[in-house]
Amino acid sequence: MTTLHFATFPQSSRQVLPVPTGPDPASVQAVGRELYQSATAGVPVWKRALRKQAKTWAGQWAPIEALRRHTGKVIAAQLEQWHLDERWQALQTHEPETVIEAVDEAFADNASDSTCVDAGTDPDTGARYVTAVVSYGGIDMVPEHRPDTTPGGKPTLRKRTKTDRNALYATALASTVLATAKEALAVAVAATEARVLVVRPHGTETVEPVYAGMLRRELLADREGRSLDPLDVVMSAENAEMVRKGSTREVVSLPVDADSPARAILDAWSRTYDSRPQADPCEPADG
Repeated sequence: MTTLHFATFPQSSRQVLPVPTGPDPASVQAVGRELYQSATAGVPVWKRALRKQAKTWAGQWAPIEALRRHTGKVIAAQLEQWHLDERWQALQTHEPETVIEAVDEAFADNASDSTCVDAGTDPDTGARYVTAVVSYGGIDMVPEHRPDTTPGGKPTLRKRTKTDRNALYATALASTVLATAKEALAVAVAATEARVLVVRPHGTETVEPVYAGMLRRELLADREGRSLDPLDVVMSAENAEMVRKGSTREVVSLPVDADSPARAILDAWSRTYDSRPQADPCEPADG
């Protein structure tokens, strides 16, 4: 739960397809056998003259047919390469539709349900951003007990205090935020910042925000995940918000203004929340 930010995500790069190799003797022979079998389908074995003619014909046409098929493969590969280059160019220029699609594809296998909802260029700062919404679980995802050992060295379970559970919950949430931002920026190569909003269930039909922040690429660059405190990092992000209340430091809902852009996202999430498949909040996260 607290080590998701240890993950490394490969930076998007231009994909180059291999050029199909030309037909070799073995492939030409295979084509020849295919042509011969097709030409002799339904020809009785005793009609040797016809079958001999078919074999001669197949041998003559096999190199031509093999070359034709090879040419088709080359053209198909060139067309696919064109599409890949077009997508790569769109990522480099931060074309919103392509960026959203690519980041969403990368999010598909995440431990928490994450969605890229926006990408673009800030008209005031010129920053290129991606916006991700993470659906996170509640405090129940943190077990009430932790493994421990007795003074005699035997394994046992110790009950966590409310403060300990809330601290672990906040750290786990922060680890998820960091991993989400790192993955988004690895895919969106031209983006300079990842804007992350974390929501969790509130009742049975709505969600509430528990974290919002803008993580710039330079904030995450060259930082060893194992040596940092994820909570410190996400709270040092620009416009970072997380409200922790009381002596137990419980993570509570963020206040959201009625005219805030986050309000529109929350309303949309709440409208669709009840119909979306929900992950088991007790399912252990990767790592």
